[in-house]
Amino acid sequence: IDRLFVGEDEVLAVDFKTEQHLPTTVEDIPAPYVAQMALYRTALRKVFPRKRVKTALVWTTGPLLMRLPESLLDAEVARLGRRLSEAAIP
Repeated sequence: IDRLFVGEDEVLAVDFKTEQHLPTTVEDIPAPYVAQMALYRTALRKVFPRKRVKTALVWTTGPLLMRLPESLLDAEVARLGRRLSEAAIP
């Protein structure tokens, strides 16, 4: 997490990316970055259980601030959970 804002009701985690290719939509964000932000959000929810946790990426070549939708992060956490469950089964 490059920047963390902790407000009264909300936490915002921001990570800076220096990619040359600037995504135009959240669907264009490279999968490892989505996983990274989903895991940050999951951890921050444990640290700040009473606050809403939001995430964003800053593309420095833009510069462009791109907020990641909760639905995208929820789906990624579910996908990662399935992968971990499958890996644990011998």
